[in-house]
Amino acid sequence: MPKNQQRVIPRLKPVPYTLTDVSTTLKQPQLTPAVKLNQITLYNTPDLPNNKRGFKYQPCRPNHYLHSKMYSTTDLPPYGVHWSYFDRSSEMYVSENLLIAGTLEEFGWRSTRSNIAIREGRCYVEYKIVNGIDVNNENNEINLNDRNEQKTQKPHVRIGLGRREGSLEAPVGFDGYSYGIRDVKGEIVHLSKRTDIGGVDLCVGDVIGLLIELPTMELQKEISKKMILQKTLSDPIDKEIKEKDLKLLDNTLINKGIERDMIPIKYKGEMFFEEYEYTESKAMEHLLNPVTVFGERAISDKERFKPATLPGSSITLFVNGKKKCVPFEKLYAFLPPASEQKMTKSDKKGKTDFSIDVDDGSLGYYPMVSSFCGGAVEINSSNDPWIMPEDLEEKINIGEIKMYGRKFNDKVVQDVVVDLIDDAINKYLDRKEIELEN
Repeated sequence: MPKNQQRVIPRLKPVPYTLTDVSTTLKQPQLTPAVKLNQITLYNTPDLPNNKRGFKYQPCRPNHYLHSKMYSTTDLPPYGVHWSYFDRSSEMYVSENLLIAGTLEEFGWRSTRSNIAIREGRCYVEYKIVNGIDVNNENNEINLNDRNEQKTQKPHVRIGLGRREGSLEAPVGFDGYSYGIRDVKGEIVHLSKRTDIGGVDLCVGDVIGLLIELPTMELQKEISKKMILQKTLSDPIDKEIKEKDLKLLDNTLINKGIERDMIPIKYKGEMFFEEYEYTESKAMEHLLNPVTVFGERAISDKERFKPATLPGSSITLFVNGKKKCVPFEKLYAFLPPASEQKMTKSDKKGKTDFSIDVDDGSLGYYPMVSSFCGGAVEINSSNDPWIMPEDLEEKINIGEIKMYGRKFNDKVVQDVVVDLIDDAINKYLDRKEIELEN
């Protein structure tokens, strides 16, 4: 393209940092006591921005080695995998080390996700029920006053996995973005449908393990290629991709890899990256409620939407080290176009077409728990299981199956690499702008 016809897409550039920003030491945010459950104090974090309104946040800091980007991704203590500071309901509270999450006694279902996604491979996650069904106390009921009538409610929990788009004001398993295990009879839940698998109640002290198996990112990208070329959100037809079609993928996540569009902001004196969040799509929303409304009538759909799935993917349930079953198989795909950021994809009339969004590295399945009326759950952040499953011991010891606690180091490496790539891209765009101005 001739120079006089070239153009540079307008970019939001970061505001230069100050000496005060450079000298600021990262510290754990203020913790405000909210509730005490089983002698464990849970806290609120009022000085942090919650992921909402289509935006998400993560800590950042000035970095003089990144000449154009100027800020690098970082984390807040305690360092490691834990329940997220940002990705949880505002009425879901955490322990000082962020390993236990729960609600107040008067709250209904609230949820939280962990801070690091599982994107590929085999990973084992452990949860421990801290407050919930108590086999030693059948009367562990919480008294609630509602319209001057005395009611009783027992604390409950649900455990599972969820994607970024899943609701945090509803229990895991509520929608198509999450897969849950109930504490009552160990029932499984997906799309709000409960299935009895012949289990028993999951009680206080029980250790629940989930083995997550996902295909490689290479295979997942092949699925995304076919979905993009066939313009479908369901399983694509398995046919060979022609060479001429590859040009249509030039500007998609397939060739770009991880791509982030975030800007540093200040919130209550601290620095955070703000970025568009992945939001619920109309197709997945319709999956939860498959009806079409005509005036005052709602008619069930004859042909229901079936989201694209990941071949070979599954969730295997372990209770106190014993394998119970494989409650979920063929998990839904999460790479675009299966996930989208609505805020960035709309035409002048506000209508959203079939969109091919970016993969910013946060897509995947997250350990997720839900609490009801004082329920609480702890996540294992270590590199070793609390209870080693006999079926998995050899594969865990040789690293064929990774403990979830090891994901933190992988995330640090990914953030450093992507920060360097982002800075290199920004430097290139800066040079192009200067050339065109001259």
